[in-house]
Amino acid sequence: MNAVIRLLRNVGSNYVKVGVDGLIIIVLTPYLVNELGVALYAVWVIVQTIGYYLGFLDLGVADAQVQRHSVICRLHVLPGKGLVKQQD
Repeated sequence: MNAVIRLLRNVGSNYVKVGVDGLIIIVLTPYLVNELGVALYAVWVIVQTIGYYLGFLDLGVADAQVQRHSVICRLHVLPGKGLVKQQD
């Protein structure tokens, strides 16, 4: 049952994040258009979009690095040194 509760909590927090992000966009867009003007707002959107697409180019490398690091820490293995301490 604990796994079900954790799953529901994670799904719920993702929905909350989507809602908050949507509200931020709804509030921020008119403000930025008024402050920057249409031309500079278009540049701002293009820069944000490029950053968003560059995030896709990561292809999971950052997540894989975190996973690999946790495995190395769990096994007490140092790169180039081998097994440092036996697992209890």
